[in-house]
Amino acid sequence: HAGRYRVAGTERVADLGCGIGSDALAMSALGIAVTAVERDEVTAALTAYNLAPFDDTVVVNADATEVDLTSVDGIFLDPARRTAGHSNTRRITSDDYSPSLDFCFGVAEKLPTGIKLGPGLDRDLIPENCEAQWISVNGEVVEMGLWFGPLARPDIGRAALLLTTDGMHEMTASS
Repeated sequence: HAGRYRVAGTERVADLGCGIGSDALAMSALGIAVTAVERDEVTAALTAYNLAPFDDTVVVNADATEVDLTSVDGIFLDPARRTAGHSNTRRITSDDYSPSLDFCFGVAEKLPTGIKLGPGLDRDLIPENCEAQWISVNGEVVEMGLWFGPLARPDIGRAALLLTTDGMHEMTASS
């Protein structure tokens, strides 16, 4: 993920819903200034510990939807999926994520944005104006990333990245 921000020339990223900060750590290690936002107070404290070596990285304990984004030039979101009380057969909607996909897609209309999602997201929810990339590790699809603006590669609408013990392979399709 971090490499896309570096290639796009992004210098200041807000990692909204950063968890323990693994993506913020990777971006910080590439010299990108990160504002890592985490709603859970204990997790935010762990994130601050993990990111302490990086002077240009700050951790904010707040709701991702309430953070001022005027000082950043890129966004990374890893929205949590709300599953309490939901059956496994229920169709997933935008509001099943926190922050909601509507919020995420709204941010993507304003700034270069990457959104990390589960691989089973209904394809009808994927906006046309992004690159969707599914990631498979040794035959198991583990993640889908949606990339907007300069974080998306030109002329690639859909892609599959296959990581195996033998190496890395990618298949792409034009939009």
